[in-house]
Amino acid sequence: RSNLDLSIALSLSSPRLASVSGTKDLLSLLSMLPDGISDIEIGHCKFPIPDILECKATLLRTSLAYNSSQKRLKILVPIQEHMQRYHPPNFQIVEPLFQHYRELLELWKKHDGTILAEIFPQIKLNFANIHKILLYRIQQDHLDHSQTIYCGIYLNHWSRVVGKGMISFMAQIPSHLPKPVDHRLEVYFIREKLHSAGKDDAE
Repeated sequence: RSNLDLSIALSLSSPRLASVSGTKDLLSLLSMLPDGISDIEIGHCKFPIPDILECKATLLRTSLAYNSSQKRLKILVPIQEHMQRYHPPNFQIVEPLFQHYRELLELWKKHDGTILAEIFPQIKLNFANIHKILLYRIQQDHLDHSQTIYCGIYLNHWSRVVGKGMISFMAQIPSHLPKPVDHRLEVYFIREKLHSAGKDDAE
């Protein structure tokens, strides 16, 4: 393990990476994204990373990242683990992607969970990403977690509709519910949990 970490650390300190500002920031973001990210999402989210497309090209040239068969930028699991251990992403880099996912989930909810031709595949392709970022965001003590929890409930609804079952994020919600009590949010959470348990007659 130490040899692998050393090899990755040497790659990160190479002159190629040092010459392009923001490359490590993009790599740290990718460590949060097991599903990877598309060029469209990179362009849409307006990350605070200068020359982000040049950063992407640098990661590809140095083999620290690769394009998947679905044309999504990804990194291998050992690099994910190394970056999360030694170079975790800061909140400012992750937040634009969370807001993008929030918009997708809110649109899904607005249309009562129907399988929209454009929204459904975007959620499907990013399911593990969204779940990972929700778990990351719920641990940020400086935030009001209402927005995160609503998104988690929406994602659970999506997971339930497609037959994946209840997501593990749901177990994190009770200890992070806002104070003073938001009764609407708590009732919404309890209702979704009951639906996930198969009690679909709960209203």
